[in-house]
Amino acid sequence: MGSPIDFKYCAGWVNHASTPVGVKCPPDLVYLPPPPSPIEMLFVAWNPPGSSHFWNNSTDNLRKHLRWVLSQEPFVFKEPDFLGEFQNRGCYLVHAARCWADSAWPPVEVAQTCARALLGKDLQAMQPKTLCILGKIPLYAAREVIAGLPHPEAVSYQKGCCIAIGDMRVIITVLPHYYDRKYTLEALRQWWT
Repeated sequence: MGSPIDFKYCAGWVNHASTPVGVKCPPDLVYLPPPPSPIEMLFVAWNPPGSSHFWNNSTDNLRKHLRWVLSQEPFVFKEPDFLGEFQNRGCYLVHAARCWADSAWPPVEVAQTCARALLGKDLQAMQPKTLCILGKIPLYAAREVIAGLPHPEAVSYQKGCCIAIGDMRVIITVLPHYYDRKYTLEALRQWWT
């Protein structure tokens, strides 16, 4: 098992005059269990929709729709212990803007600042073989800590794309929800085999 992520460090707004309204820094959410080792696929989503999120709420929309995606061929993740199987297969999920505790999309600047403070440390600690960026806000965030990613306005998220950054494969696609999860599935089928 990997070591737990240290959420106590959050220097994102140290050099700013004030922390933006809606930002909780350091974030107080906890991801349990800790990440597996090695990480085959690290998913990066937007922000946790408050204290109830992917890791602690079985009815969370992201969890529900990602479970649907990964229950399809060729992945065939099974119920009822989705999170157990998710980790047993070397998967983990982090939020690009953990410090934004609102269910609305975080402002791009908040996602970028959170990424510099936390997402970069996640990537360094976890060293995933494949990184799956789920949407525009996570891509804005990831560009802050990974050189060579395309500009978020230049990506067709429904078609998705895959690029190599060093030894890591990066899949960029849409966040799975009821209408778009088929596109997430097709991107993962095409590039994560």
